[in-house]
Amino acid sequence: MNISKHPLALSLLFCSLIPFALPTLASAEADNSNTRATILSMEKECTGKLDKESAVLKKLAVQCRPYVDHGGASTPEALDETKLSADQKSIMSILTQYVSSTKEKNSDTLGSLLTEDFVIIQPGGNAWNKQNYLEGGVAHLFAMFTELSFDIEPIRINTTDTAATVIATFRLGGLHMGKPATTFGLGTINLVKKADQWKIQHIHNSGMQVY
Repeated sequence: MNISKHPLALSLLFCSLIPFALPTLASAEADNSNTRATILSMEKECTGKLDKESAVLKKLAVQCRPYVDHGGASTPEALDETKLSADQKSIMSILTQYVSSTKEKNSDTLGSLLTEDFVIIQPGGNAWNKQNYLEGGVAHLFAMFTELSFDIEPIRINTTDTAATVIATFRLGGLHMGKPATTFGLGTINLVKKADQWKIQHIHNSGMQVY
């Protein structure tokens, strides 16, 4: 399967907050000794440099995707976690659990963090409800990828008493059929609070690049 034609398989989950070590890749990637380091190298080499010769990309037999200039727009700085309110800290905890359950391939825990009317929308307009997301996209991701690398970095959290919106950068990658693959971009996460418990109601991923 050509992973560049299946961005949904990589982007269905956010990524997102906990750093983690990963096992060594096969000898063919010996110079990039773990999956996360390899993915970061791929991204660095591809950042708007389509004509640049890259030993890393040549060795991995991957090609940069087209770069889009958005007219000077920039990504805000990462959130200052020392200045969070109690609700914002609770939301960060939910996102941390979301990341952990993805890394651990635990769909039961993942599902418990979502509302029953949960919907995720991918670039191009693909929309998945909770059941389709867990039984389709998530199950496929868990089956097809090993050494899963997943990060979410919130850059803004706006809250009311019962609702919240998180703007975050995300990165999701791993080994697909033994070969490093990654996607990263921006996303919006909407959460609702019921009985003092925050849950994820909606995710909208955008600005993805897939390698």
